[in-house]
Amino acid sequence: MSVGYGGRQPGRPLAPTEVGRLLKLAVEHGASRSECSEKVNLNPTTVGRFLRLASLPVAIRDWIDWGTPKDFVGFSSAAELVRLPSHDEQRVVAEAVLSQRLTSKEVRQVVQLRTRAARPIQECVQEIVGMRPVVERRYVFMGAVVDADVVAALSRLSQLERNLVLSGCIATVGLEGASGRLGPKVFTLVGGEDFGQSMERVGRENIEFQVRDHIRETVESGSITS
Repeated sequence: MSVGYGGRQPGRPLAPTEVGRLLKLAVEHGASRSECSEKVNLNPTTVGRFLRLASLPVAIRDWIDWGTPKDFVGFSSAAELVRLPSHDEQRVVAEAVLSQRLTSKEVRQVVQLRTRAARPIQECVQEIVGMRPVVERRYVFMGAVVDADVVAALSRLSQLERNLVLSGCIATVGLEGASGRLGPKVFTLVGGEDFGQSMERVGRENIEFQVRDHIRETVESGSITS
């Protein structure tokens, strides 16, 4: 298995959490971290960072990917999130990564501020964001997949395949400027002002149902293409 940084590349089809899950499975079956690090060509410290991703809430794990974050949570940011004491706080900061484009450095600053000052996590996020010269507004929409058969089918797909399903749904529903992540049970859409305007045109109350229907149709038809 080969993993690395700098974005998804041919031969690297696994998302960071998928790598972490495989490493966790190897450790559970008796492999040491040193053995794992030799097999995947990573140092033991980095292997530990992958393993700790499993402690994050499922929804956040679905948002994690390689490279410089734009509409997802980067691996470096995710590694900082595990230092927060609760899933609720982890989710608040992860959503801020999506909606306010927190960098990994800013996530680290938020975590440090929360740890040292013991202040509410929202205040920590706003203080760090407030240090920027310009704030860009981002829109985030989250919905649930509730059909048990669809959840089971999505669970059998890789993160890359699930994201391809969601990309097709975004185009079909007509959500301009949006991208996102699709987990087995939750989907997340992110975008700028054009996405916010298209949400108003489609109707916020209709988005979840339409995306959910297209996900089901795509999965049932087996028409997942790259």
